[in-house]
Amino acid sequence: MATHNPPTPFHSERTPEVSILIRACNVEKFLEEAVASVQVQDFKDWEMLILDDASDDATPMIAQRMASMDSRIRHIRQVSRQGRAKNANDGITRARGTFIAILDGDDLWSDPQRLTRQVSLLRQIPQIMLVAGGVVTVDERNERILMEYSHNELNSDQIRTRLLLDNPIPHSTAVYRRDAVIALDGYDERLSYTEDYDLWLRMGLSGKMWKLPGVMSRYRTHSGSITVRKRSLQIFEEMRLVFAYRRNYPHLIAALTSRLIPLLGSMLPHALQHILKNIIRYHTRKVSFIDNLTAAAQHALSNFTIRRISSFDELTPAQRASWDRCVSESEFGSVFQSLAWIETWWKHFGNNKTLYVLIATDAQGEIQAIFPGMMCSEKYFLREKKVLRFIGDPLNDVGEAPSRTGAQGAVMQIAHTLKELITVADIVRLQELCGDSPFFKALKNAFGSLPQISHRTTLRWRIRHNNVDAYRQHAQGIHRELKKKMKKLHKQGDISVVLQHPFSERHALLDVFFRMHIARSVQTSFHSPFHDSRLRAFYHDLIDACADADTVRMASISLKGEPLAVKYFFTFANTHSLFLTTFATQFQKLSLAIILADRLIESFFASSAHYFDFGRGDETYKRRFANEMIDNYEFIASRRSLLIAFWRIAAQCKHTLKRSDHILHIARLIKKTLQQVRYPLNARL
Repeated sequence: MATHNPPTPFHSERTPEVSILIRACNVEKFLEEAVASVQVQDFKDWEMLILDDASDDATPMIAQRMASMDSRIRHIRQVSRQGRAKNANDGITRARGTFIAILDGDDLWSDPQRLTRQVSLLRQIPQIMLVAGGVVTVDERNERILMEYSHNELNSDQIRTRLLLDNPIPHSTAVYRRDAVIALDGYDERLSYTEDYDLWLRMGLSGKMWKLPGVMSRYRTHSGSITVRKRSLQIFEEMRLVFAYRRNYPHLIAALTSRLIPLLGSMLPHALQHILKNIIRYHTRKVSFIDNLTAAAQHALSNFTIRRISSFDELTPAQRASWDRCVSESEFGSVFQSLAWIETWWKHFGNNKTLYVLIATDAQGEIQAIFPGMMCSEKYFLREKKVLRFIGDPLNDVGEAPSRTGAQGAVMQIAHTLKELITVADIVRLQELCGDSPFFKALKNAFGSLPQISHRTTLRWRIRHNNVDAYRQHAQGIHRELKKKMKKLHKQGDISVVLQHPFSERHALLDVFFRMHIARSVQTSFHSPFHDSRLRAFYHDLIDACADADTVRMASISLKGEPLAVKYFFTFANTHSLFLTTFATQFQKLSLAIILADRLIESFFASSAHYFDFGRGDETYKRRFANEMIDNYEFIASRRSLLIAFWRIAAQCKHTLKRSDHILHIARLIKKTLQQVRYPLNARL
């Protein structure tokens, strides 16, 4: 591995465990943000080398300033332009860490726990040479464009199977062993655009690689990025590498044809493009088949007992306690899978439905995974169909089969049991599934041979407790606005903010909430569901059901003792979840609900909870407060391919309508204006 400009001596009392190499060339607009995304990592034992490849803008000055502010940062400037591979090799030579992490100066890291997760796996399994993750593509304004690469977990064999088809390892998410890369002679300096892909192909022949679930980085596309300027040359280099490693990895034809289509593009007739796409689909199906075989093997080896619960009375006191422990310990668990919520919902809305709850227990009888389901009859295309759903739909903000860490086998067994159930149910329709959850992945594998569709439906916004800096940065502007509005509110009279009402007051406050919500719906364009007395009774019973655990909370803002805004939220499974909100319409311009949310967030940072969850929706204040977002998916499977075809058409139509949402927004504003004109007129009459 060639070196350039002999490394300058660097003296330190101790050697860092991770060396982070930032390749920087004319990235003055993005470099500070890239460095800041590393500094918020909860893993602190690192050094950073900003490898400045003879930039001719303000990049050197910015890098030097950052180095003067943080002793862990070194600025290394090349005298002349070296190129990406040569610059990275120079950084590896100068690095002192056991592990190397790469970040291009125009990209940034999005998960503050990524280094902890990756380094932990590298420590535990010495055979693994590299650990990576998922990435999203963003534009110059840091707004998400699309999900780039799969963000599912891949083991070493799965990576090898896919490696020739495409590059499943985003460079900015990779952490690898320094000595392993030095043994492979580093990056190939003859390559201009695919030096990382070549290194992964060589690494796959000599060791193991692993890809963890979740998004770890944001890949930025802009007018100066290589992906935009040199895409055709990059594809040519990839094709050369594919042909060079054709004997070492499978799916040569699919790998070549998938790269030919972007190159040929408009030069080919439409019919020929269609033929090439079909060839790719055929070979991709082979990869899916291999994944399904792996899933089936894991399912056969798991030793969990699956039991169906047809009545909640069947659960013993020990199983009831184990149920909530399972939900609390699940990464994707929420109050909507807690026993109190599910039992209360079933009591009020379970008529004419069949309980279909599955629990997976280990040898000690401890519940490791839960599927809280129900079978109901619904009309589809003028015919009654048996549909399997989550208990609580459509009230649930999150639909999930919670599982404990390391219980993937239990989740897989539940998914395969649900597949067998397709002979009883006409349709399996599960909504608000977390895109990164083990259950969602297991479902797609288990139902792989049946007609199915899974599409993104909504976004969930939340704040991560250990990412306070990112939250402060996001919410800085909104804090100033809220302070001004709070001053205006104080001019009206005595203001009191209560973030946790005593249990004895919650029923009375809930009635106030219902009255306020219904009154607001009369004066505005939205429909309040609380006209339904069953729903009001459900929430009253839920407060009583959660009394012991103190899960349900209520907060309010009052003026001269009269409530002006009320929030109904939950504290469960290390998460604060906002659920219901209302406020007095005459004070709408003062953003009372947002002021109350801001106070609750401040109290959240003082607590021991991990997340503050805003739930579904795309309101502006959620985007401005949150520092994390999660995709929610809908999964539909059926024996009848015609049904799935109709759903695909419906999903596409819904997506098209979302693009025209601004027209609906204008219509709502017109309706609201007319109502505001009409009501004062009625009052005068």
